[in-house]
Amino acid sequence: MSEHSSESTTIPQSSSHPVVSHPAQITTIKLNDDNFLRWSQSVRMYIRGRGMMGYLTGEKKTPSEKDPLYATWDAENSMVMTWLINSMEEEIGANYMCFPTTYELWENINQMYSDLGNRSQIFELTLKLGELRQGEEPVTKYFNSLKRIWQDLDLFDAYEWKNVEDGQYHKKTVEDSRIFKFFAGLNIEFDEVRGRIIGRRPLPSLGEVFSEVRREESRRNVMLGKKGPTTIIEGSALTSTGSNIRRGTANLRKPEEKSVLWRNVLGRSRDELTIPAQASLEAPGEGTLNTPENDLDNLDLPIAFRKVAVQIYSPDRPEVDTAEVFLWLMAVGTILCASYWSAWSYREDLIDNDKILKEKDAPEEFLNMKNTGSSGVVEINTTSAMLFVVIASCFLILLYKLMSFWFLELLVVLFCIGGVEGLQTCLVALLSRWFKHAANSFIKIPVFGAASYLALAVSPFCIVFTVVWAAHRGASFAWIGQDIMGIALIVTVLQIVHVSNLKVGTVLLGCAFLYDIFWVFFSPMLFHESVMIVVARGDGTAEDGVPMLLKIPRLLDPWGGYSVIGFGDIILPGLIIAFSLRYDWAGKKSLRAGYFLWSMMAYGSGLLVTYIALTLMDGHGQPALLYIVPFTLGTLLALGWKRGELRNLWTRGEPFRVCPHIQPEELKATSANFIGN
Repeated sequence: MSEHSSESTTIPQSSSHPVVSHPAQITTIKLNDDNFLRWSQSVRMYIRGRGMMGYLTGEKKTPSEKDPLYATWDAENSMVMTWLINSMEEEIGANYMCFPTTYELWENINQMYSDLGNRSQIFELTLKLGELRQGEEPVTKYFNSLKRIWQDLDLFDAYEWKNVEDGQYHKKTVEDSRIFKFFAGLNIEFDEVRGRIIGRRPLPSLGEVFSEVRREESRRNVMLGKKGPTTIIEGSALTSTGSNIRRGTANLRKPEEKSVLWRNVLGRSRDELTIPAQASLEAPGEGTLNTPENDLDNLDLPIAFRKVAVQIYSPDRPEVDTAEVFLWLMAVGTILCASYWSAWSYREDLIDNDKILKEKDAPEEFLNMKNTGSSGVVEINTTSAMLFVVIASCFLILLYKLMSFWFLELLVVLFCIGGVEGLQTCLVALLSRWFKHAANSFIKIPVFGAASYLALAVSPFCIVFTVVWAAHRGASFAWIGQDIMGIALIVTVLQIVHVSNLKVGTVLLGCAFLYDIFWVFFSPMLFHESVMIVVARGDGTAEDGVPMLLKIPRLLDPWGGYSVIGFGDIILPGLIIAFSLRYDWAGKKSLRAGYFLWSMMAYGSGLLVTYIALTLMDGHGQPALLYIVPFTLGTLLALGWKRGELRNLWTRGEPFRVCPHIQPEELKATSANFIGN
């Protein structure tokens, strides 16, 4: 008993007593009106560490004052009360100076503050959590800020799961949601590691995720030779200057890069655009690292994560480019040449037929035949002209739906076949003037039938030409070969295909007029985009569009690109223009008194108006036939009506002329019958 008494009187003065060896301030968090949960958690952790939780819970009962242990209890009770009061705001702590026991003080604090403002605190913490982003902070600091908020929210979650498996599932669900929040606030340079982790099944723990992202941050800092936080990528630049970047210039001289820039910028709506830049980089302490002049890939890592000053240069496009002028001359010149070739062949056929009719023993069928040309000519009638809209629309939809790299390759093959045929036909017709014997000597070839020696001689050149173009069609000069084959193909078509009268031409151009307008302007109502423009651009492929175009590069345009015109915008008006020249030559009309000169001028004017409309519409695609058809067809109809020849143009398609086998008396009767009809 005496030992206990002696011990009890000496403990308060011992240097090992808590009052002497531990400070009164036990936490950095001081109790106020809205932080009870955090404060109580911090206080309990400290008091539990000192082995005195019984004073808070009431398990440490108050002994009798006569009990030898009373002095120890009183000292420890007072010490814990001091810790609690000193960890409160002064205004709050002053109200708890007179409580006799720690348990009573603790219970009163719980009653006063434990439920105070819980909902408002949860809302405030949730709002703060949603707004938190990494920004210019290191990953560690950003993660710790998140973790503090998550811990505060955990204090409000006092639910105890009765089923262990449910509790573990809930814990994993909460952890996964916190991983997603952590990822959402990371800067863009962590996209790769973020995507790699999200792809795992199941997701790793939050600690493992933080560790992997932190390692990625350290790796990037080491590779970039810097210390401190990474930064948000602020944008792409044609010219960029900044830390460790000596100079930066846009590398737009490479044809393939310029083509990509044009395809992504002009005539399209794009959310983002990658602009390659060439620069010299200097790593700290390692001198200057010069990138190869044509090697843009070396810039991927050094510039991607550097904070840079951005200067964006957007040059103005010229209102008129030389490409439009040359394309206009090309289209008009193609129709001009094709029309004269068609009329020349037609006149030669008429002369040959007249020679036959002059012979006395001419067969009876020659006396009644209509002299419309050679058997190699295909004449369009009204029905086939109307079917044009249906067939062309089906083919256009097929192109739109199946447009891909492989389908474009198929179109290239078909274009090459047509190009070989067109080049061969044009070269044979041109060279036959000098090599008549070779042109008139034929040999029978299995499958292909009879072919002239001249055609066999030029065929290898035509095949090699098209194959070389197909192999190098992505080169900057490939447009030359494409235009040569295209012009040859158009001229061949206009030589072979004829319209017999103005009625057929009107139906054909009228249908083409409606076709062009619908698929450019009204197709977005059904397909949400202009089908004609999408097909012409070659969307879904890696190239500049379908090959059935004449195109010339825009030489004066700093953005690059091509001015183009479709084959249909030349062939369809060309059919009726070639018809007008055949009509003029058959009627021996002078150039001014005929129809060809005026129809050519009308076509050129319509094409010119198309380019003007294209400029006024800020480069948006325009249906060329919308302007060409009214000019061309309207001119022929107006001239025919004014000259009184509209009926003959509309139905007969050729002027009334004297056949050499008809006698003067028969001629008078035939003329009377024709006029009467």
